[in-house]
Formats: sequence, C-alpha cells, structure tokens
Amino acid sequence: MNERILIIENQILQFEQLAEVLPIVEDRHLDIYPSGEEYRELIGAVKVFVYDRYPKAYRDRCRNVILEHVFCDDRNRPVDLIIMDYKLGGSVKCKTGVDVALMIWMIYPNIPILFLSRVDFADKGRFHQIESIDSQYRQSWLMKGFMGEKELDKSFIQNTVYNKIIELLDQCTMPAISENDWFIKKVRKIKDLPIVTSEDYQKWKALESYMSNPMNPPLPLTMKIALLDQDENTVTPDPEVEDFINTIVLRLVDDEEEYHEEEYH
Repeated sequence: MNERILIIENQILQFEQLAEVLPIVEDRHLDIYPSGEEYRELIGAVKVFVYDRYPKAYRDRCRNVILEHVFCDDRNRPVDLIIMDYKLGGSVKCKTGVDVALMIWMIYPNIPILFLSRVDFADKGRFHQIESIDSQYRQSWLMKGFMGEKELDKSFIQNTVYNKIIELLDQCTMPAISENDWFIKKVRKIKDLPIVTSEDYQKWKALESYMSNPMNPPLPLTMKIALLDQDENTVTPDPEVEDFINTIVLRLVDDEEEYHEEEYH
C-alpha cells in the first residue's frame, strides 16, 4: 500500500508543485492528498481554524473538517505523514502550522509532520513555538526560498523534501504514543473536580478505565471530537460523551466484572 502524504499548504501553486513532483520519485510510492475540490475544502477550513476572530462554533466545525482529512476512510487509518506550511493565514494574529499540528497530535500523536516554510528556522516566534513541542513527536523543519519558483523548485522537492519525508517515515524506533493519553488527562481533571457528583464521578472513572486499558481500541474520532468540545469545568458529560460511556464503556466494565465473578466461583 502506498504511503499517504497530506499536504497543508497555504499557496495552491506550491501545493500543486509538491503534488506533481513527489509521486514520481521512484524509491517509494507516495500517495499525495488531497486533490482538487478536497484541497479547497481543506485549506478553507484551515484558514478559518487559525483565525481567532471567527466564532468558536465555526472554528470547531472547521477543526473537524481538518481531522476528517487526516483520517483516511478508504484505509481506515490516518495519513502516514503531513507536510505543514507554517504561515496559514493572512493576518499576523493568526495561529500557525504549529498550532494546527498540536491540535492534530491531540488526536493522532504518532503522525510525523514536516514543517515547510519561508520562515527562517531561527525566527524568534517560530523558535518559541517549536520549543513547546514535546520531543516525542516526530517533526522536522525545512526552509524554502523567498521568490517565485525558487520557493519550491523541482530539484529541492525531489532531493531535500523527499529525503526528509523518508527520514521521518523511517523513524520506526520511537515508541508509539497512546492515542488516548491527552484525553485521559482531561477526563482525570474533570473527574477530580470537587463539585463532581458521585454519579458523574463513576461515569468519568469508567471512561478513564476504558481508555487506560491497552487492550481496548483507541477512541473513535467522533468521541475524541466530543471530548475536545467538553468543557473542563462542566462535570456532567456532554450528551455524545455520555452516550458513549453508557453504550460502550459501562457495558465493557460490566462484562469484565461478570467475567471475574465467574472466574472466582
């Protein structure tokens, strides 16, 4: 199966250059994504997500669109690598590609991300953002040129960009990060609030136990999104979170208790 590369690039001409050149490098078969209308949908959602002046509900919907592009329905797993532009909005007040990466890593912490930008590696704003990234995430930085075709010429893509992609894809020695880690921390924070009721505490505790068991599958994307939207100061689970707890988590907990009870007898 070809390795799928998602490109989040602010400039369509540069996206097209990458999408045209990368698949023809012969050593590895790279499937470049998205294309056509899907690119316009993705970059439109990105530009809304990075601009704080849009209403939160609108930005959250666009965040969900980005996450849907990261997950490949036809392969039932996320993309293998993301090429990420650093400056994704027209305003200096916009969030950057690092902010988008951190959001994606909450859901899919094992996806390697190659930042590709005209911003110098030593740029103060960029440096402070990159410093904030946990070293366990696979990421690297490449600087492209400043004018016209020099930004991403063919030889630069075929050699420098391609080699860095392969380097990141082949970093298999790093231990996988649990996809539930960030959500476990959030659930624990809510569960331990002093105002939580006994009933809600048991629900959050059941969800924590479910996520902490490595034998259980990672949370589905819809559930992760619901937990992202859950207010950390609201102890009652949002409806979608509660439905998941009631239909999946509590049933598994009951089954496990029943199994141990039979084993005891």
